[in-house]
Amino acid sequence: SDVRDCNKSISEVIRKLRENFDLIIGNAGGHYLTDNMRSLVEAARICKMQNLRVAFVSIGKGTELENLKNLSNIYELDNIMFLGAYPKSAVPGFLKAVDALVVNAMDLNVQRFGTSYNRIFEYLAAEKPIIYSAPWGEGMKNLVESEAFILAKPSDPVSIVEAIVSLMKNRDHLDKSAKAHRLFVERNHTFSVLSEKLLSNLKELAD
Repeated sequence: SDVRDCNKSISEVIRKLRENFDLIIGNAGGHYLTDNMRSLVEAARICKMQNLRVAFVSIGKGTELENLKNLSNIYELDNIMFLGAYPKSAVPGFLKAVDALVVNAMDLNVQRFGTSYNRIFEYLAAEKPIIYSAPWGEGMKNLVESEAFILAKPSDPVSIVEAIVSLMKNRDHLDKSAKAHRLFVERNHTFSVLSEKLLSNLKELAD
């Protein structure tokens, strides 16, 4: 099947990276200006300069994809790969194959009204530690400040690398904390749970 072929190609990429790197950080999302993925390329460059055995793998489409690949080539980086678009059905396999995940975005003024990234719940379900380098609204405050999240300044390469070093020092603890996040998603954010909450609220309004 297409999904099996996609998972096989992703697994092969990650297998080769593991020959030289101890920590593989994944990203699944857009590659547009607002995602500011350039900061991940800069973080990969710093990791290489500091001899950190860390690699980044990103999947997804976007208008900045070729620019990001070109920048990586200019810097001669072998620790960051942009694999392009994959079908949605292949994303869970990708998230499971890496060691940690990253959320990255520009700190835009409009986001003061609140922000929610759909991929967060996919990340949580994958039971991986999350490096969070993006703004968030009050609605996400408790979630983002949970134990399995490592906060970095939005789109700040130095802060992202500092978060990675913190992850490497506390990896066992963070892995254990991340395991609890799938249960959190199942209890609070599946369609069945959300529909029950909606029906309950509607009944209260009707009464």
